[in-house]
Order: sequence, then structure tokens, then C-alpha cells
Amino acid sequence: MSNRIAKVNKLIKEEIGKIIFQEMEFDKNILATVTEVDTSVDLKYTKVLISILPFDRAEEVSEVLEKNIYHLQQILNKRLVMRSVPKIEFKIDRSGENLERIDKLLKED
Repeated sequence: MSNRIAKVNKLIKEEIGKIIFQEMEFDKNILATVTEVDTSVDLKYTKVLISILPFDRAEEVSEVLEKNIYHLQQILNKRLVMRSVPKIEFKIDRSGENLERIDKLLKED
């Protein structure tokens, strides 16, 4: 990964995290965290991985994010000083869920 892409990923991760915190209204018991950002080399697309706690509310949060993606994209476009801001795509980061499942299995033995 080029240094430029790494910087863009870091910047998008910070800004999307702020936007989600400030603009999105989830139930008070839900925590949504940006865990990773992967931007394409041509800077046209960026995949944003979101970790959701509790895990069983992930689909609900995903639906809210998808429903508001146009609004979130507009805010990101205004905040970033770039010739063209990558189009965002949200994905649920299930790595924490998998770790919890493995931990439960290990404790059962």
C-alpha cells in the first residue's frame, strides 16, 4: 500500500468516526466504531469496516448506515479537501464477534 493511500485511509477513518458519532442516532446501548478503512488505489471507492457492540444489533446498525449513506457521503465530501472523495461502502467487522465465539468455546472445555 502506498504512503498516500495509507494517509487517505487514516484521514477517512478519523472523519467517518467523527461523522458517525456526531450525526447518527443509535440506541444508547449501541457502540459503533470504525475499525478499518480500505481505499482503492484509484481513490474512487473506500470500504469502511464498522464494529458494532452488542453484536446482535449489527444488522440494525448496518441498515441505518445504508439508509443514511448519501447524507454521510455529503458530509465527508465537505470535510475532506481532495479532488475527488472516494465513495464509501460500509461493511460490518465481525472479527470481534468471532473472537468472542472462540473464547466461549475455549471456556467450555
